[in-house]
Parts: sequence; structure tokens; C-alpha cells
Amino acid sequence: MLTIRKQNFESQLCYCCTGIKANICDPGSSLVYKLYHKLPDESRHIQAQVVVPRCKKCAEKMTPIIPIAIIGGIFGCLGGFFYTFSSHGFIISLICGLCWGAVVLVGMLNVLNFAFSIVYNQMESDYEIVSVLRDKYGWQTYKPQEGDSDSSVTVNKFNAMLEDIVVNYDCEYGEM
Repeated sequence: MLTIRKQNFESQLCYCCTGIKANICDPGSSLVYKLYHKLPDESRHIQAQVVVPRCKKCAEKMTPIIPIAIIGGIFGCLGGFFYTFSSHGFIISLICGLCWGAVVLVGMLNVLNFAFSIVYNQMESDYEIVSVLRDKYGWQTYKPQEGDSDSSVTVNKFNAMLEDIVVNYDCEYGEM
């Protein structure tokens, strides 16, 4: 898969830091965003990943998402169980509780991830390389549907795009 990141990645400043002091990137804590581009063949597409520099401190800000969602899922499970327990048997209440818990867990994971991404400025569309690829070259953050195609994509245009991001945006790319 094509991987794009800034040159001298280990010494880049954290993209997510705000305030007076910006921290140096920690490659183990960095974000990876997947981008897709349609091809002339309707059944295929190109996939690339953009590595966004992030420090350990900013990565730790996102860690409460899973425990909060699990606690919410447990409350959803208990709520579904007790809601149906008064009018139905134990087995139906247990199944309803598990369904409610699963729905609340998945919902909270999505909502919390979105909320924390906004609060801590970690939305991929704000990162320069992602914006350039999306706005200038037609990449998208969602997988193309079957039958979507782009007849303007050629090997020469693709190579020109790679050269542009290396020369003008100080990026490097490779297959990883």
C-alpha cells in the first residue's frame, strides 16, 4: 500500500498539539489515515495511507474513549435488561440487555471518537497532505462504491502527483 508522510518524519512537530509548546512526533503514536482514489476500471481503486505526526501526550488524550464507551455499554446492557425484566422472562431480558449494550457501546465509540477528534484537533481533513490529496488530486476518505470510476487517472498523472507532493510539500512515499 502506498504510504505518504513528511520527510524527516521523526523530527516533525506534532500535528495535534496546540498552545505555546509543540511536541516532537512519536512514530509509535502517529495517526494513519486511509485515502482512496477511483480508477478507470469500475471494480478497482487505489488505496493510500497518510501518516500524521502525533506525540505521546496527544495520543494519551484519546485513550479515555474505550473505557467510557465500555462503561456506557454496561449501563445500556443493564438498562435493557431491567426494562424488559418486569414484563418478560429472564432469557428475553438477557437478550434485550445484550442488544441494548451492543448498540450503546458502538454508538458511544462513534460519538466519542468524533467528539474527541474535534476537541483535540485530530480531524484528518485539516492535515495539509490530506487536504492537498483530496482537494487537488481527487482522493477521498471513504471507499468508492462498486461502479464508480475516474477515466482521467493515468500513470503519468499519478507520477506527477507523487513528484508534486515530494517537491512542493516535503513528503516522502513508499510501499509499506
